[in-house]
Amino acid sequence: MYTLHIQTAGNAEAQLNALAETATRRQYLSAVSRTASNTFVRNFESQAQKKHRGGSFNYYLTAARNTTGSVDDDSAVIRIAAPAGIGLRRYGGTVVPSGRPSRITGKPITKLTIPVKGGPADGKSTLDMQTAGVKLHLVVLKRLGLAALAGPADAGGESKFYFWLVPSTTHQPDPTVFPSNDVLSRDINKTLTRVFTTAFRKGTYHVSK
Repeated sequence: MYTLHIQTAGNAEAQLNALAETATRRQYLSAVSRTASNTFVRNFESQAQKKHRGGSFNYYLTAARNTTGSVDDDSAVIRIAAPAGIGLRRYGGTVVPSGRPSRITGKPITKLTIPVKGGPADGKSTLDMQTAGVKLHLVVLKRLGLAALAGPADAGGESKFYFWLVPSTTHQPDPTVFPSNDVLSRDINKTLTRVFTTAFRKGTYHVSK
């Protein structure tokens, strides 16, 4: 679960203090949370089209379907009930093997399986291969110090590599996974202009975890 707070600054705060004459603060926050959550959903759906490469699990669509907006106390809040993959893509980090028993081999997981880019398993998981009936076998490339999972041999007797086996992977943060502050500010101000008759046209909005 990821919880983000929409904060206001600058002219928006001054306008917020004048709400007694136009609407309640809670109405304002409700409009902000509703609009911001819709902006997050659209961004996740866009990411799903641009970045998802197939396989059984689409992190972006899962996030889109589980994003909600609400008002907590004095803050507009966006909650994303999504798997850890979304946080990893947005904030970056290093992934190491879990050590849990593998669903395929039953042995503790000591290596990560990374699909070979452009290979037959690109964008998929070992579970996807198992579901598709593809039998994988271990190949050790001693000269390169690498190990891989390969699939069945082709007509020429050669096996294609499906996955590299690595001790860990490090991912760089990708800010585009979440909508930018500029996009949030634009969408929120459009909504407030429609909802309220006062000049809610300027202001800065920030997202914090």
